[in-house]
Formats: sequence, C-alpha cells, structure tokens
Amino acid sequence: AMNMKKVTSIGLLFGVVALMLSVMTSVPADAASNGFSIETIAGTWITHIQGTAALALPGVGGEPVATIGRLTLNEDGTCEREFNTVTSLGSLPPSAPLISCTVIVNPDGTGSVTFVSLSPFSPTVINFRIVTQDKLVGLTTAGVMADPVVGVFHFARSTDPASSGFSIETIAGTWIGHLQATIALAVPGVGGVPVASTIRVTFNEDGTCEREGGTVTSFGSVPAAPFISCTVIVNPDGTGSITIVTLNNPFSPFVINFRIVDEDKLVGLPTIRPMADPVVGVFHFERERQDDQDQDNAD
Repeated sequence: AMNMKKVTSIGLLFGVVALMLSVMTSVPADAASNGFSIETIAGTWITHIQGTAALALPGVGGEPVATIGRLTLNEDGTCEREFNTVTSLGSLPPSAPLISCTVIVNPDGTGSVTFVSLSPFSPTVINFRIVTQDKLVGLTTAGVMADPVVGVFHFARSTDPASSGFSIETIAGTWIGHLQATIALAVPGVGGVPVASTIRVTFNEDGTCEREGGTVTSFGSVPAAPFISCTVIVNPDGTGSITIVTLNNPFSPFVINFRIVDEDKLVGLPTIRPMADPVVGVFHFERERQDDQDQDNAD
C-alpha cells in the first residue's frame, strides 16, 4: 500500500510538472519578464465575430450579424483594418471610412482596439485578452446611441504571403468546412431560422472545385441540390471567393467570400442571390489532414 501511494505521488508530481511546462510554453515569452506589450501582438490578424445586434426592446430579440476582416497592429500603437459584414439586410458595404485606429496593450495581457469612423457605431472598441502570440479573443462595444453587438471577436495571426501575394496554389487541396448560422428574415426583431452545414471541398489549381456536404435547419435535414458548377478565386491580398451553382435551389448561386488565415485555415461569409433571405454566420475551413490519412492507411 505504501509503494502504491509513492507511485501515485510520483505520477501526480510528473503530471503537475507537465502541466506547468505546457502553460509556460503556450504563453508569449515577454509575459514572464516585463509583461505583455504592443510588440507581443504587432502584425497582421484575421478576425471574425458572429453575434447579435441587440435591440433596445425587452423581449424582442435582435438582429444576427457576422463579420470577418483583416487587422494590422503597428508597434507605434496605430492600426489599419478592413471588415466585411452581413446582417439580416444582406451584405453591408465595406467598412466606413476610417478616421483613426489605435491599439493599447497592458502588461497583464488585456488591451483594446478603438476604431473611429464615419459610422453610427463609432467609436467601436474591442476589449481583448491575449491567449498566445497567435490568438486573441475580445468583446466589442459601440457608440452610445448604437445597438450593442453581443458576441466574441476571435483573432488569428495571419501568415505573410509570398512576395507575389497569395494565389490558388496557396489553398489548393481538400478542406473541411462548417457553418452554424441564421437564415435571417427581413423582419426586424423577429430573428430567423437556425441552420448548420458541413462541407468537404477540393480546390483545384485550375480554379474549379468539387464539393459534398449536408445541411440541417429547424425543418430537418435538407437534401443536397443537383450540382452544376463550383469555382474558386484567390486574390493576391488573401481574399477570395467560392461560387457554388446548383439546380432548383432558391439559394443558388451560393457564394462564400473568404480570407486566408494561413495555409491550413480560412474564414468566410456566405452570400446568396439578392432576393433570398441572407445566411448570417461565419464559415470555418480547415485543411484536411493528409498526414492523418497516411497514418490510417499505415495502420
């Protein structure tokens, strides 16, 4: 019994040491000495939020909203941003003209990004926390007279493109995507129909693609419509689009406007034909792991 207690104690000790080491290696190096600083997070980030623009009417609900964008944080405390947003009204115009963008980082890993623009939501402030040097999470607040956007902002550090920029070769291959969203009804405060979808898509270097997937809504599983075409475009700045055309489908053509996070991750906003109710949500894509497949084949 004594030996068993000794073995258990040693095992517990090793477990605690392993946990401490994993935490130490996941925290940016400068946090252990002088605390966090702007240098910790300087660089380019791909951001997204999926939330609700809450209406100031008790019990009425709110408007679904989804945004993806690119945010560059400079070491002098300034920043630049590009955002694209979809709501129950459909895709909104690109970000309002920016007057100023500033970022503050505190030694404890908290901080804020403040956008001042010609927008009714200005100033918009994202209060964030540093998770690692490659990941932040934050909450957004808007102008006093604006309806608050309730949701979590996610930041992922972006890969720098090659000197010639991003291209179809950057993302060629097979990806797994998923979406949890709302088919927004054009009635303020009414909400919408929940929808979830998964997709397996292969991007070819000639700009074509193949896809298979499934969708479920509050009405149950939705059968896939007959497939006509799938095309993909990648721009040098890391933006791009996937266009899926199907037969006898009120949502066709279905377009996903995406941003490249890195060679293994994309985020995108779906858009559909003008007369259909908008799908409000963020599509997440991860590259299918070929090494896992190779291991399965070996087993």
